[in-house]
Amino acid sequence: MAFPDITRELIDRIVTPPDKLIFLTGSGISYEAGYPTWDDFVINLLVGSGALPDRDSARGYLAAAGNRQVIAEGARAACHATAVKQGVDPDDAWRSLVARALHPANTPDDAIAPPTTLHYILARHAAAHGLPILTTNFDLLHEGAAADYNRSDVFVLDDFQPSESFISDNNGNDRYLPTVFHLHGYVDDTMSWEGGTLTGFTSVNPIVTQSDYNKVLHDKSSWQLELLNAIRTSGFSLFIVGHSLTDHDLQAWFEAIRNSASRSCNSDESASPTESVPLGYLVIAKESLGGLQDLGDADFADYRRLLEKQWEQLGITVLITEHFSDATTLIEEYLYRYGAGSTSRSDNQSPQERVSHIFNSVVSGNRLETTSRAFVKCATLNLKDDRLARSDVSVWLADGSHQLHRIGKQGHVFLIPEVVKTISTRPGSMWVAAQALHSETQQVETKDIEHWDAILGQRVTISQPNKPPTVCGSVTIAVQLADDADTGSKNAQDLADTIVEDHALHDYLDKLVKDVADVLERQLVPLA
Repeated sequence: MAFPDITRELIDRIVTPPDKLIFLTGSGISYEAGYPTWDDFVINLLVGSGALPDRDSARGYLAAAGNRQVIAEGARAACHATAVKQGVDPDDAWRSLVARALHPANTPDDAIAPPTTLHYILARHAAAHGLPILTTNFDLLHEGAAADYNRSDVFVLDDFQPSESFISDNNGNDRYLPTVFHLHGYVDDTMSWEGGTLTGFTSVNPIVTQSDYNKVLHDKSSWQLELLNAIRTSGFSLFIVGHSLTDHDLQAWFEAIRNSASRSCNSDESASPTESVPLGYLVIAKESLGGLQDLGDADFADYRRLLEKQWEQLGITVLITEHFSDATTLIEEYLYRYGAGSTSRSDNQSPQERVSHIFNSVVSGNRLETTSRAFVKCATLNLKDDRLARSDVSVWLADGSHQLHRIGKQGHVFLIPEVVKTISTRPGSMWVAAQALHSETQQVETKDIEHWDAILGQRVTISQPNKPPTVCGSVTIAVQLADDADTGSKNAQDLADTIVEDHALHDYLDKLVKDVADVLERQLVPLA
């Protein structure tokens, strides 16, 4: 599901109030910020260590060998061998390689990626309730979001003692800066150049290889397990986002926590603070499930039940979304429902309900014609360029049922909904209009496009009184090169990019999206 398809039923599955919920994040949320996937990270290790000569070789090896943690053992062995030959400390060399694999460009300017919207949402939640953030990520994006890069004020921890409290009282401070616990270690990316040498760039206690995982999993008193147990016995739930189904240490830790709680209940007949509290919630994106991502709701039903039962055995409630980016919307909507308190406002409409209302308000009666004419007045793109054969501007509106409808097109007025083009909003869509729903930034496609040489897309967000912002559609601009266009030294793709820049189409699209949002807001019937 894209934003417009997130249902009340999905949000209702989160029954823990925000002041009793602690977030545990994985690499999925860092990928949205531009960090490498786990596969790309391991490829960087293999090539950086010299274990394999290039990325193609490493990619092929991953496809054949499977277990990424075991493959990382080979990269560490190659790194150690090289370090010994060079007369440097092998462990220092490995920690440095882990840091470089996270930041392949390996420059101070590249070291710190900006946090995503989700990082900022989680930082606000932690600050509001004096709670920590847990992560298995090496990067410091949570710290950046919490302190606007004033990281000296944020506690970066890779240790915990049972005698300590993971909850902070604000001590009267106006702004609480949360503790971030890095369960797998972290990369210190405070890089600088000294005498032409890159310094201050290393990893701290990274858990990467199979032996790293085995060590921490076999330690029944590891600080990670002690922290998770303390969270559980204090009546808190975990909200797990950005993790895959193959994070074996998490599964083992949850099993240990559940067993510990079960033994505690059996030995003590008094009510436990954890008895009615879910151990946690896990967001799973269908986009991460390979061929299953293309299945409709009916065909996916058996797999959904299987995933839910699988994780219920560990005390985890599964929240299945369509797209990775849906987690941001789901969490934001859940927190908005509670506001500043601990009581859910059950009358708050879900994104699906709000989008369905917007769609019906626009297309019912003669409103489609009225709205379509208003869009024609907005979309006045007139590109006079001999290099172009044609251009197009289209406005797309979601219906809350996994579909996106083209209700506006430059030079066209639509009278009835039956004549408009309809596409799917599900993951894997080749349509830029659908892809734009999942992104906070403009989408640009200049290759493998049927009929066009460049397409830009940006989602439309509207505001309603006493409601969170609602992503309800997108706007696209497309251009096609003339058959006799002189590309000079450029290929067609580069020429299309040049034309987009020459005509400032990014700026034009940004303004047009605002105009479209204004039109939609004026057309809306008030929503109760």
